[in-house]
Amino acid sequence: MTHTTRNTKRPLWHTLAALTISASTHAAHAETLEGFLEKGPVWSSLTTFSQESGDSIGQVFRNQSPVGKTIFSNCLPDMPCQIEQGQRRNLDAPPAQEFKTQASGWFEITGAKKPHMVASISETESTVKTRQGQLTVADDNTLRLRGKPVLPQIQGNNFLGILMHYEIGNQDVVLLQNSGGSACPALYQFVILQAGSAKATPEFGSCSDITSPRWDGKNTVTLDMLGYAGPMNSEKEQRQAAMTKETYTYTQGRVMHKGKEIKP
Repeated sequence: MTHTTRNTKRPLWHTLAALTISASTHAAHAETLEGFLEKGPVWSSLTTFSQESGDSIGQVFRNQSPVGKTIFSNCLPDMPCQIEQGQRRNLDAPPAQEFKTQASGWFEITGAKKPHMVASISETESTVKTRQGQLTVADDNTLRLRGKPVLPQIQGNNFLGILMHYEIGNQDVVLLQNSGGSACPALYQFVILQAGSAKATPEFGSCSDITSPRWDGKNTVTLDMLGYAGPMNSEKEQRQAAMTKETYTYTQGRVMHKGKEIKP
């Protein structure tokens, strides 16, 4: 059985020239640095990719350095992290430590101001071509397959967008993002298309719009996202929630969270 995936847009790390961004006016030689945060025993890395070649780039730092402490106080491992005002230097050789991704080039991060987590996909789409026909978010914010409403009806709150599209066996699996207000910025839902029919999982999520989906190349899609506490909560509660990670997994029409299936 063949499994393929089609991204409806390029990941944030590929759309931004992470290695060639001009210097910030607020700090000498400062750059916007970003990547997926991989935590190691001594060194950690923000792994990104060259826009020109697609090669992986390791941007490393010592965990116990001031840079490391600043990054880990604002970013979680295995989530996309962006440093608004970062500084780095070339390394001739990688640290004496193995990383999950073996990079083609290495830098050491020597300065890190304003690190924060971001979504791995920079934007959603309103339409995608699937093997069952065109799937579109219509002007009335409802989801349509080949021009006809998907039933039961799927309708967005403030904005409904197509986040990802996967081809898994004979099914097209589409991940939707339903954007709301400040009380709950986003919820998510999978739509499964097969033989001209469409069915959807229940909506799920922590309410955070900072999320990172990944596919195992077989049957499982994993969606990592931050926790969320709304504006009615204290700043401390909002901060604590935003420094936690929730993980949801989709397999064969079911969405699981902490070992339990999401039910309607």
